[in-house]
Amino acid sequence: MEYAIVKAKAVVAGREVSDYARQALLSAEVAGHENPGKDLPSYRLSVGEFARILILKSTVTAAVTPEQMKLFKDFGVEVRNIGINLNRLAKAVNAGDPKDYAAEIRKALEDLSRIKDDFMKKLLKDDGDD
Repeated sequence: MEYAIVKAKAVVAGREVSDYARQALLSAEVAGHENPGKDLPSYRLSVGEFARILILKSTVTAAVTPEQMKLFKDFGVEVRNIGINLNRLAKAVNAGDPKDYAAEIRKALEDLSRIKDDFMKKLLKDDGDD
């Protein structure tokens, strides 16, 4: 049960379980505790028990690389541009413009799907390279 909790926290942080545990143990600041042992029982704990409790109580943030940040920004720009185009098409349709915009709307939605797929492939490729 405890391993499942730590594994879930690692997934949320975008880290391997071992990296998550290492960060929790090595950095009280990263773990979210200024004094990691302050809220632990007052009796003497073994190093292993102390580590287990600290890892379970810790919150480690996701590590985002500069390449991933650029990928997120580029994706955001592309999605924004498609959104602007879709908004323009929706305004024209709602204004009663007699032109058939179905093909343009379909293309914009296909573009959106394509850039999402490209984004995910690049993001997963970056994660696998570590």
